Amino acid sequence: ELRFPILSKYSLYGFSFIDLGNVYGNKKTLEKLYLRKTTGFGLMVPTPAGSFMFGISTVLDRKQNEDKYRIEFSISAIF
Repeated sequence: ELRFPILSKYSLYGFSFIDLGNVYGNKKTLEKLYLRKTTGFGLMVPTPAGSFMFGISTVLDRKQNEDKYRIEFSISAIF
């Protein structure tokens, strides 16, 4: 994840990211290392209660019936 200031006066930051990962149900599927790839961007405002984040992402290796984009909103801690 890459974060950068947009409006420092209002603590508004932008971010962009690339993720690789998967969820494995059992040992057989774990042996077949298949990682899904996503990328996206968004806006973040840090507050004492956590960071408010709004983002848009897309799966780079999208399957036929998957949505092209995903919109997310979250409140979380900054790492």
